[in-house]
Amino acid sequence: MTLWQAVVWSVLAGFTAPSVFVPALVVGWLAPSARVAALGGAAIFAALFLYSQVLVGLPEGAQVIWWAAPLGLLPALAWAWGSYHVFRRLRGLAGEDSTHPALRAVDALVGAIIGAIIGGAAALGVGSLYVEWAEVSTFEGAAGYLVVLGFGLPGVALGLLVGAVLGWRRRRRRAAGAAVQGPV
Repeated sequence: MTLWQAVVWSVLAGFTAPSVFVPALVVGWLAPSARVAALGGAAIFAALFLYSQVLVGLPEGAQVIWWAAPLGLLPALAWAWGSYHVFRRLRGLAGEDSTHPALRAVDALVGAIIGAIIGGAAALGVGSLYVEWAEVSTFEGAAGYLVVLGFGLPGVALGLLVGAVLGWRRRRRRAAGAAVQGPV
């Protein structure tokens, strides 16, 4: 693989990396302006770059190609800036209606993603504890299969479902609370 091919594949991999697009989607959803969304994308890139250089380090014999390093900024910027504009468009379609189905669907999607991450992490932790407690054999990876397939996948599915339901209901509760309080 040539250097240019490696650079192109590295940038393309950034667009599909959950460590890039998940925080960038959240930044885009919460950003009050396109400038703040772009700054959030740059902060995500800086945090991931520092993490990879300082905490993880490079493999033996590897080196950073400094002229290509700023290209890693493109995926984080694109996701944050693009999600800001998509969510801004959805908010514009909803107008004053805070219970608009588009906003509720976005909240359900964000809730599903967060729920899947939390559910999967909790289930893997419980599965690991169970494997230790029950002294499950590690022969041919039996313990690993049990943790991932027996606990992890159901935890992800349950977290996804619960997060989506809670995200969908979030807008309804907020609107109902505002209606009960009335004007101040």
